[in-house]
Amino acid sequence: MINLVFISTQRRLWLFIAAVVGAAAILLPWVRVSTGSAAMHASVSISGLQGGGQAAFLAFAAAALLSLPLFKKRLWQKLCRLGLIVAAVTALLCIVVAFSSILAGASGGMIVTGTAPGIWLAIAAAIALLLLAKTHGLRMNYKKGLGNISIPVKKHNRPERQPAKTETIQKIADIEKLAALKNNGSITEEEYEVLKAGLL
Repeated sequence: MINLVFISTQRRLWLFIAAVVGAAAILLPWVRVSTGSAAMHASVSISGLQGGGQAAFLAFAAAALLSLPLFKKRLWQKLCRLGLIVAAVTALLCIVVAFSSILAGASGGMIVTGTAPGIWLAIAAAIALLLLAKTHGLRMNYKKGLGNISIPVKKHNRPERQPAKTETIQKIADIEKLAALKNNGSITEEEYEVLKAGLL
C-alpha cells in the first residue's frame, strides 16, 4: 500500500460538479437590497460578480479545469491536487471579500433586505471543493489496479496471534515430510530425531 496521489474518476466528477456549481453560484443573486425612500420603493438583487467576485469565478473555473483528467503522470496529478486545494481556498476567501464589499457598497439610502441563495451555494461549493481535493488517509493497492481504493484501518498495539490449530497442522505436515525423507533414505534416523525435536 502506498499513498494515493491519483484522484479517482468518481472524485474527479464530484470535483468538477462542485466547481461548476460554484461558478454558477457567482452569477446568481447574493444580496437583495431596496431603496429606503417611501415615495419610490425599488428592490434589486446583486450578484456575486459585483464587488470582486470575478476572482472567485476564475478560481472555480480553474478548479473545473484541474479536475479534468488531462494529466496522467504522477507529478502532474500531485500538482493538480495542490492546485485544486489552492483554487478552493482562493474561491472561499474571494467569496468572503466580495460579500463584505457588496455589503459595504450597499449604502447611500439602500437597505440590505436579505441574502439570496447564491452566496450560500458559492460557500458550500468552495467548502466541497476543499474537502474533496484534500483527501488524506486514502491508499491505493497497485496489485489490484488503480480503481481499487481502500481506507486503512488504524492498527492497535496488540500482539498478533496465530491460531494454535494452524501451527499444529503445520508442525504435523513438517513431521510427515521428515518421516517420508527418512523412509526414502534421504536422512538417517538420528537426523530425523534431531530435526523432529527442532520442530517440536
